[in-house]
Amino acid sequence: MHQEAFTYCWTDKKNNKLYVGTHKGSVEDGYVCSSKTMLAEYTERPCDFSRVVLATGTYKDMIVFEKSILISANASKDESFYNMHNGDGNFYNKGHSKSTIEKLKISRNKRTDKPRLGVPLNEEGRKKASKSATNRSKTDEGKKHLSEAGKKSAEKRRNDPNYKLFLIENAKLLWEKRRLGILPMPQRKKKK
Repeated sequence: MHQEAFTYCWTDKKNNKLYVGTHKGSVEDGYVCSSKTMLAEYTERPCDFSRVVLATGTYKDMIVFEKSILISANASKDESFYNMHNGDGNFYNKGHSKSTIEKLKISRNKRTDKPRLGVPLNEEGRKKASKSATNRSKTDEGKKHLSEAGKKSAEKRRNDPNYKLFLIENAKLLWEKRRLGILPMPQRKKKK
């Protein structure tokens, strides 16, 4: 019987790390994994990696199997896994790779030609920035221009009674959630 997919586990012997995944295809098709971090390590030193096929079956069953392994190991937060999520799409960043750290350093160094970056403005500077923003908003540079199709779509929504009902119902639902404490109430600005 032909198997549609398989769940596998890579072991990085040098770093003592694992990667669990599922692939729709043949065991012999040369697929490695979807993790950019693990793939970079594998490309650099493939001899340090070994793969074990854990199960074969339908793609849907293999996804469920992979997810159950990742959840039981809490792989997304475990340093001994390359996996960044537990099969649920909620990624957890365990830290940047060496190549990403280098890219961030280069990017940070490019910003050093702006000595005021991150420095609060004084009163005069705030007034100049405000005036500049006001002037920009009066020009075409500061305005968003809708395409003709966008204008027609906006006009259609404005005149659609079902859309108005949709907005009203969503507003009621939002306030009900706030009233029940599911969502926080909006903070009122204090008058000076």
